Amino acid sequence: MNYFKDKETFIEHFKRQVETTYAIPFNESNTYQQYIALGELTQKSITQEWIKTNKQQLGKRKVYYFSMEFLMGRMITNNLMSLGVYDLVEEAFKDLGLDINDIEHKESDAGLGNGGLGRLAACFMDSSAALKIPVHGNCIRYRYGFFKQAIENGYQVEYPDHWLKDIHVWEIRRAEESVDIPFYGHIEIGVEDGKLKVEHKDAEYVKAVPYDVPIVGYQNGVINTLRLWSVEASDLYTNRGGTFQYHKKLRQISEMLYPNDETDEGKILRLKQQYLFSAAGVNAIVRRHKREHGTLSNLHEYALFHINDTHPTLIIPELM
Repeated sequence: MNYFKDKETFIEHFKRQVETTYAIPFNESNTYQQYIALGELTQKSITQEWIKTNKQQLGKRKVYYFSMEFLMGRMITNNLMSLGVYDLVEEAFKDLGLDINDIEHKESDAGLGNGGLGRLAACFMDSSAALKIPVHGNCIRYRYGFFKQAIENGYQVEYPDHWLKDIHVWEIRRAEESVDIPFYGHIEIGVEDGKLKVEHKDAEYVKAVPYDVPIVGYQNGVINTLRLWSVEASDLYTNRGGTFQYHKKLRQISEMLYPNDETDEGKILRLKQQYLFSAAGVNAIVRRHKREHGTLSNLHEYALFHINDTHPTLIIPELM
């Protein structure tokens, strides 16, 4: 379905999207509700091309880009431009008495980065999609960004950047592709039926749940994927009387970008973050490869791993 076929078609579907999402007449909707409806309508158009891209990339070599940061910025403008429909939407909004800039500013910046490292990763993903190169990102779905800055009485004041308090219309939760990640415990090595057997005993498991975000190529029909890993309680966790502490610790892993590492606890938390998205990403890639090819002997022919800085270096021993 082409929701952006022409101005009249877009206006019809846009109004309907507002009304079906919020169960109110269009003329009673506010700017935020209009932004959500526009995002959902845009995402519907993107998913049609996303499915096609995933089918076209089956059995082909892909690049997997691991980075602790992806400074994507507001995605609504970029996605509309990449789909080639920004001008149409702007004109349609004028007919409705709306300002597209007001609606764009209702989107929260995704709190996935704070500087050059994250901007480099975002540009790398954007340009790869524009060049039709199959590059897929891996990062943590931080609940809070680095911080929000305000200037009060001439001084900088920092506030928590709770960007996920609002709906993130671009992400799709993939609970069926979750990965259980072990921390702590010990390894026992033995032989069973003449074969080497390695077991991870007394581990503390958390569940890494992926959320996929589309990276839209510029007017070329290519949609790559940025996979963000969130942390939840694992079904493999065995209650030893410390359930409250367990939930507190697991929330911290995807709580914020770059927690304070001046203490031992902070250093351990950063290491957990780095291991979590490295191990979860590798596990998902290996699992998908075995499903498509039935063997790992040819993994190098179909999967290239690119790490942005040193944070994801744990993918190397994880692959080993």
